[in-house]
Amino acid sequence: MSLLPRAEPTFLQKHWRKILLSGAVAAFVVSLFVIAFQARARAMALERLADIQAARNALALYFHYRNDYPPVGESVAERLLGVGNAVCLDRSDEGLRVSCEDRVITQTLPRNVVYSKAAGGDYRLTFTLQQSVGDLGDTDRSGIIDCEAGRDEIRCR
Repeated sequence: MSLLPRAEPTFLQKHWRKILLSGAVAAFVVSLFVIAFQARARAMALERLADIQAARNALALYFHYRNDYPPVGESVAERLLGVGNAVCLDRSDEGLRVSCEDRVITQTLPRNVVYSKAAGGDYRLTFTLQQSVGDLGDTDRSGIIDCEAGRDEIRCR
């Protein structure tokens, strides 16, 4: 039997199990948010690629009708699709237009895609992805991935 009074346990000694459990629950919730964010970013990147593929198909159809790709414009070397004066694509000489009502190929073009005509009669669609998808994009790098699409392929760097 000790003559010294027994010391009261500290807060940490009393509640260490509750603290550990709270930390584990918090880590689990954070991991759910990270997984949900990554899934959303991947879905957005896949949707962007589907939009680019639809634009490539529309340009192929325009080429089928006109034996050339739409003109860029007299005073510019490229056009921004999906906004301004390049919202839709029809079979007219102009091709990219503000509104298409007759001989429509597509009513909607993907937003913020730069269209330019390339050497050799090809075209270039320049766009960005927020996340790499499959073998497109650098998986070791975070941030925006720059991509280009042409008649034959889509490349990201």
